Amino acid sequence: MFLYGGTNYWRMVEPLDIAEFYRDGKNRDYKKQGRSPHYILLEKWQKEDAAGKGKMKKKEKKPVDMRIEDSCFWADVEEALFAVRLLKQKGSGGGGEFSEAKNRLVVFQRYVMEQIENFAVDSEIFLGESSFMVWWKEFQEVAGIVGSGSSNGELVNIFIF
Repeated sequence: MFLYGGTNYWRMVEPLDIAEFYRDGKNRDYKKQGRSPHYILLEKWQKEDAAGKGKMKKKEKKPVDMRIEDSCFWADVEEALFAVRLLKQKGSGGGGEFSEAKNRLVVFQRYVMEQIENFAVDSEIFLGESSFMVWWKEFQEVAGIVGSGSSNGELVNIFIF
């Protein structure tokens, strides 16, 4: 019962802390530098609880059950936005930072597809001015730079209505 309340708190409040962390655009890497230890502890307890129940069949999620399960989803979106903007600045040039940004975007796209396929995100990520949609619009400008190693095609199919 306490874990349920703590998990709800963590999933509702941590996205607000993420927004605060990235608000001025100067901070980077929330998971390493900005994340509060109590969120880490709540996440650990939730995973331990789920592992204890893990042998039970995972129930199918219905649309009404949907919400963003990963409380750090928005931090990942902000980091992907930094990567896109770096690629836009550097063009198709090379360098370690450039290569790292490309790899970060490939990993992020796979992560987003996994979240969507597992019903782990809700439709709010597709709201017109959400950080995710801002990322998506800016990503389209550099998609050719990221290249074929990405799951860009799968994401494009999601956006065709």
